Amino acid sequence: MTTHKCCELVAERGPHSAERLAIGDYWRCGAPSAPATCLPCPAGRRDAVAGPYCEAHGGATRAQREAEADWLYVAPASVGSEYDVQNAGCAALCSEHVYVVVRAEGTRYTVALGIGSHTTTLRGSHASAMEAEKYGRAAWATRLARDTETIRVMRGGTLAWGMSIAPREAPIVLHPATKASAWDALPSADVTP
Repeated sequence: MTTHKCCELVAERGPHSAERLAIGDYWRCGAPSAPATCLPCPAGRRDAVAGPYCEAHGGATRAQREAEADWLYVAPASVGSEYDVQNAGCAALCSEHVYVVVRAEGTRYTVALGIGSHTTTLRGSHASAMEAEKYGRAAWATRLARDTETIRVMRGGTLAWGMSIAPREAPIVLHPATKASAWDALPSADVTP
């Protein structure tokens, strides 16, 4: 008879802990548990496996819940292989889907979507900051809709699985000082997109 041991990570060595992990000061719980939960993937990909966990760490109920949430299990067959599932599940929005940056360039204004390494400068320049901002907001909305739909298609027509996609209703518009970084124009509450 095979004895199953809880795989939960714990900060303190317990009575069943025998395996210390190389990362940090963590141990595997090691307490006796039900076997791991294994759900056959309906799309022919490898099975979704979770656990095993002892009762103190959620037991078979937790393992079942985790296996049912495994991307390989929930992704529609149309998504494709394991690689395709991981790629689609990790697809996400970036700062281009959050920020519109309007910059004064001499007597004209330019517009960029995003800050940091995810920045796209839009073509053209505008006579006023208001005109540039209006153009940037329209471009932002178009990009957001397009990229959200691309992710939805990658995920088999749904956003119900994978990394959370929560598009903003409106962009954060920044007007940095001349030659200043867009990061410097961020309100302190919006440092992280």
